[in-house]
Order: sequence, then C-alpha cells, then structure tokens
Amino acid sequence: MAAGVFEGRGQVFATGGYSSLPFNQDPDGALFAFSPSDEEPEWRELSRLPGPLGQHAMFYREGKLWLIGGQSGDRTLGTIRTYDLASGEWGEVAPMPTPRHSHAFAVSEDKLYVTGGRSDKLGPFATVIEAYDFASDSWESLPDAPFPLAGHGAAVFEGRLHVFGGENVRTEDVFTRHVSLDLTDPARGWREEVSMIAGRPGFATVRLGDTAWILGGGELAGWKTLGSVTGTAFPLKPNR
Repeated sequence: MAAGVFEGRGQVFATGGYSSLPFNQDPDGALFAFSPSDEEPEWRELSRLPGPLGQHAMFYREGKLWLIGGQSGDRTLGTIRTYDLASGEWGEVAPMPTPRHSHAFAVSEDKLYVTGGRSDKLGPFATVIEAYDFASDSWESLPDAPFPLAGHGAAVFEGRLHVFGGENVRTEDVFTRHVSLDLTDPARGWREEVSMIAGRPGFATVRLGDTAWILGGGELAGWKTLGSVTGTAFPLKPNR
C-alpha cells in the first residue's frame, strides 16, 4: 500500500507504508524527501518514524508535515504527529476522537477535516466526520456523511467540504457519489454534487485551482483493488 505523500516547499515527501502483504508495515519506517529541482535528484532519508505506520494520511502546513492516524502494528491510531522540517523534531497535537485508517482529509486556512475510514471498532467503513482547529488544538464533530466512506477522497472548495468515491468492501460496491457540506452552516446537511465519471477506491486527490484531480486507484473493491489498479487521472469539479 502507498505511504502518505505530499508536496511542499518544492519537495515531495513520503512516510511509512507496507513492505509486504497482508499489510505488514515496514519496521524501519522513515520519512523521505525528494527535490525534483536538484541537479541530481534522489530520495534522501530525513528521519526515522516514531514507529511503524501505514494507511495514514499526510499534509504540509507552515513548515511542518502532519501525519494523520493510520495503523501501527495491529493498532489503529488517532495520533496526529508533526515533523518540523527546520528543526528535525517530532511532536504531537490533540489526537483524533475517532482513531482510523483508510480515511481522507481536507485542509482549509484554519481547520483540518478528517472523513470516514476504517478500524476494528468502526468496521470496514465509517460516516464520521471530525474537524480539528489549528488555533485551539481541539476537535469537533460534523454531521455524518450520507454514505459509507473508506478509500475515498476529500477537498475543501469555497467553504464547502466535499467527499467522493471510495468503496464498501461488504457489498463490493465502488462509488462515484460526490456530496458536500456547507462549513458555515453544517446543520443544513449534505448536498449532492456532480458524480465522478468512474468509481474508484484507493486513489490520490490533488487540488489544482477549482478542480480536484482523481489520480489512480482501483476499479474494484476490497482485495480486488490490487488487481485492478489504474493509471487514470480525471477531474472533479464542484457544483456552482
């Protein structure tokens, strides 16, 4: 399974991941950086991770990498770790109320949104949505999503949280569904948006301007994802 990867400061970063199936984390998991602009680009190790880690998420914000949840051994984590790229020090902030892996996240100017995911307690998917406030180091719950979320994507556009795609491994359904929530008035509930042009679980999401790009992923759910991995990239735009 892919490790968390994010681009920041002109670099690409990768952390953790699995060394073999079924879901065996690399016991010597590390944080790596790649600078495409280097004269002779190559991956270099910045730090060992505090512990084995896989099926987590990662993003860059204000000089730090943020690692969200995931699995460590047989434990599902609610931990939010930070890595300061200037000092090389690891830190932690308030943990997620709901530990999970296989989740998706989105970031606005002042908040982090963590959506769906899996754990032994949650089962193979979840509808839970939680928001972290960077200033107060605290979490709040938002209205549950209207369909099961795991292996899906998320993004924030113009004050709305969008979630899309993913899978239900119980029914082997692969979703094209796309909904959004008004973050200024969450009580209004979720709104249906333009569907993805093809169902995908396990894809990467990159936001460029007013478009979320869906990169890769599988055509089939569950273990069948491994044999149906695609090399596709297609756009997803919110309703206006």
